[in-house]
Amino acid sequence: MGANDLLQVSATVVIIGGAFFILAPSVAWMAMLPMPFIIWGSVVFQRLLAPAMPRCAKKWVSSILGYQII
Repeated sequence: MGANDLLQVSATVVIIGGAFFILAPSVAWMAMLPMPFIIWGSVVFQRLLAPAMPRCAKKWVSSILGYQII
């Protein structure tokens, strides 16, 4: 997870969290409660998928362009 990913996740959490506190302050804490688990799960899932991504991207590009790469 690079600096760009960390910055993007942090900005998303702050913006969405701020919106919850502005729109519904009485229930915002319930919306914020699962966020650390969601962020942790997405990081773990991204690390599990990272080794397969180049292979999948190669197949996806070849199917979009109409030719097969060996």
